[in-house]
Amino acid sequence: MMLHKLRRAMVNATREPLHGEVEVDETWVGGEQAGLRGSRQLKGRRAALVLVAVEKRGKSSGRVRMKVIPDFKAKTIISFLTQNVSPGSNHLHGWSQEL
Repeated sequence: MMLHKLRRAMVNATREPLHGEVEVDETWVGGEQAGLRGSRQLKGRRAALVLVAVEKRGKSSGRVRMKVIPDFKAKTIISFLTQNVSPGSNHLHGWSQEL
């Protein structure tokens, strides 16, 4: 069921960027996590670091953009946001500035 929801939410990347209120977060996909201190440690990880942006539509979610990223650097995150979120949108998380 979750796979079908993600497929529906992830529209063609050539369509218009996300807009309005957009929630942004990162996660690790795959790899061992037992005993890891702090999710930002890369040493020995075989997991993929994924950045996700989701349009908020009231209490539900709208369209989604995801990308495997090499690091947590501001340049990487800003590049992803610039490519996937319309200027003037408000994004939520640790990046509180408006695009």
